[in-house]
This record gives sequence, C-alpha cells and structure tokens, in this order.
Amino acid sequence: MKKVKIVLVALGIIVVSTAVLLFIPLGTQNYESKISGITLNVPRFSFLKEECCAYNVDFVSLRSVDSLRKELERELSKYETITCDNKTYYYDSKQDFTITEYNVNNGFILNDFNITYDKVKYCD
Repeated sequence: MKKVKIVLVALGIIVVSTAVLLFIPLGTQNYESKISGITLNVPRFSFLKEECCAYNVDFVSLRSVDSLRKELERELSKYETITCDNKTYYYDSKQDFTITEYNVNNGFILNDFNITYDKVKYCD
C-alpha cells in the first residue's frame, strides 16, 4: 500500500511538472547570436538548433506550440510594429534590427520555432 502511494505521488508530480512546462507562460531568456551579435528574447527552456545564414535562427523546445507562440507574440508586442507591402515587421530600435518572420511548428517530441531578422529597419 505504501508503494502504491509513493507511485501515485510521483505520477502526480510528473503530471503537474509536465503541465507547467508545456502550457504555463514561463517568460523569456536571452539568446545572443554568435554570428550577428544581436540578442533575441526567446521562450524560456528553448535550445538552439541551428543558426544559418547570419539572420535565421532555429530553436527547439519541449514546450507546447501554443505556449511558444504566446511567448513570442508577447515579446514581439514590445517592438515597434511596421506594416508595408501587406506584411508586418517588428523593429527593435535599441539594437537596430527588424524581425521579418517567425514560425512555430509541431514536432514529434520537440516543437521548434524559427526567427528571421535583418540588421536594418524595414519599410524606410
């Protein structure tokens, strides 16, 4: 009976921990590009997958797609929003770069997201 209680408590802890990791907003962390020197704020518990072509960064995370999308949108709301050519861009005046695109994708175990940016202010 005591072993069953221990197993149930352990399972409860695992379920609660997983729910927190996957669904609850946990804030952001800084990622500094080794190539461009730009610092991006990305959802916490995200890990660099690949940095390509100087201005394209891919990350993976155990967090849910919805949680990742909400964290990215919350972070992008802090940037200046620029719209031209029927497209929305996000400009960071402190570091003088523009996020031109971001994507969040379902994965089998790890979900991933991508941020594409350029070291200019778009639409000027």
